[in-house]
Amino acid sequence: MEVETTARRRLLLLGILALAVVVRLAGIGDRLSDAEGYSWLVASAPDAAAFFDRLAAYENTPPLFYALLAPLPLGDEAWLRLPALLPALACVPVAYCLARPLLGTRVALLTALAVAVAPFHVSYSNYSRGFMLAALGLLLAAWAVARLAEGRRGRWWWLYLAGGTLALQSEYDALLFLAPLLALPALWRRRGWKEVVLLGALPLATLLPLTGEMLRGLDQLDVTKLTPPSPDLSPASLRDSLVSLFTGTHGLIDSSAGRALQLAVLLGALALAATWLWRRFGRLARLSDGQRDIAFWLLVVAPAAAVVLHAAASIPGPEIFDSRYLVGLIPFACALLACAIDALPWRGAMRAAAACLLIVAAAVFVERHDREIHPDLGPAAALVDSSGARTVLTNSPVVAYYLRDAGADVRLDRPFGLGNDEVACAERCPRPLAVVEDSRLPGGVRGGPGAVSPFGPVVVRVVP
Repeated sequence: MEVETTARRRLLLLGILALAVVVRLAGIGDRLSDAEGYSWLVASAPDAAAFFDRLAAYENTPPLFYALLAPLPLGDEAWLRLPALLPALACVPVAYCLARPLLGTRVALLTALAVAVAPFHVSYSNYSRGFMLAALGLLLAAWAVARLAEGRRGRWWWLYLAGGTLALQSEYDALLFLAPLLALPALWRRRGWKEVVLLGALPLATLLPLTGEMLRGLDQLDVTKLTPPSPDLSPASLRDSLVSLFTGTHGLIDSSAGRALQLAVLLGALALAATWLWRRFGRLARLSDGQRDIAFWLLVVAPAAAVVLHAAASIPGPEIFDSRYLVGLIPFACALLACAIDALPWRGAMRAAAACLLIVAAAVFVERHDREIHPDLGPAAALVDSSGARTVLTNSPVVAYYLRDAGADVRLDRPFGLGNDEVACAERCPRPLAVVEDSRLPGGVRGGPGAVSPFGPVVVRVVP
């Protein structure tokens, strides 16, 4: 019977993982966004020196994601998103492994299913940036911390070190997640504070070799890249970030009142779930004191502390209280809500929740399938090709990506709207010259001589 139960559990988890793959394949080949263009630009550097030059010039993140991207064939959008897709898929079984020892198989499977179909998680699985790598690293670190808090062997520190390093080498703000997680094994007196502080800080030490590159990147602020803006931390901005995180980029109801209602429902559900977990309501009564305490810290205290720390760090510094920086919280919220559903006295609650999540999966797939939200640069590339332009200047790395085979020397001369190389280029660049710019980016489209042809937000100007 135990063998049969184990086989069934593994089969269900495999089916959930397959669903996660199917949902995420919709949109994997969509045209690139501007930020993804910079990922390509850094990863496509011809050598290590150029790689770090471009990283310092255009990015404010660690190098790991771009290093993983660099060996891949970068001529296709799907390949560019592979280093985000694979860790996003890995989050599904890791979320299961985190939840099962604490909350049971039923809750763990529902958690995995919720992560598999969560709209924002799916969206960022197809986004060529380091957020999903960081999310996977945080889940691995949390899994290890939970086992260490239970008094398991010290070898679980290796998993924490791997997860923490992966998270910090992907996104610097991962430190704001790791700090509250680390307090758990020490507070539960399973580990001494010295051990926790020493081993917990090791992932941070892996950033020390990058100190020089970080300083070099700071020197490029307002030269080749913009200083990250300080956010307006208003109730509306906090509302929008949290609603987007749980219901997708635009929320279920895209209006101020609708988003406020969604936030109230979400926070109410999470607060109720946290209360039930603490009081061991319903089926949660089977949890021991230790299981309850560890689960409450991992699913309630640490995520709430991470949200507060992101908000606090955003006040004097860069805008990191944003849904994309909080995407790592989604599996923890899924686990918290799953254990609350399991606690309901209605026997069919878990099946009903699973059915609802399958409907969500279908809706997410339909919404993302065969859809494009970024302009087609094919007509612009055709015009540049027919003009015989030998040099192309642009303010967009996406333009550089899609015109890379146009037979002209493509130069990103006005990144983030900074700089203007056209005057100098008039004397030394092979002619004819084409200026292809995205009017949505900072600085807009520059004026100058030559015939202008707009293609949606993209404007082409050919200088004979």
